[in-house]
Amino acid sequence: MKRDRARSGRLGRVATTGALGAALALAFVSPAFAVDNGGGMATPAQPKTNSPATAYGSIYGSTPQNRMGTIWAGTKVDMRCWADGAWANGTNRWFFVHAPGVSTNGTSVRVSGWINANKVSNQKVVPHC
Repeated sequence: MKRDRARSGRLGRVATTGALGAALALAFVSPAFAVDNGGGMATPAQPKTNSPATAYGSIYGSTPQNRMGTIWAGTKVDMRCWADGAWANGTNRWFFVHAPGVSTNGTSVRVSGWINANKVSNQKVVPHC
């Protein structure tokens, strides 16, 4: 009898610990959300650059080619698609984006080009290019 109580007590503690661990794990893998103050609905945070990102016209070969411009840190980007190409910043994954930025001659423009995946936070699912 005492043995059964001890076993059920251990099982109860294990189940509680497992449930708490699962809840904590879900909290850390949930997507980033920003609150819409207008309606109070939670919506996914917009993809944006987490540091200045150079956009390239080509990502194939050993290094990215044809610099299109720079997108500053914290700029929202319109992610269109992804592809694997040259390795940079620890990955070979790149996103084709459109965003406000600066051209290679220093004028403010809407930059379209490939930026490294590690330069984009709040990534969303996009198709392969």
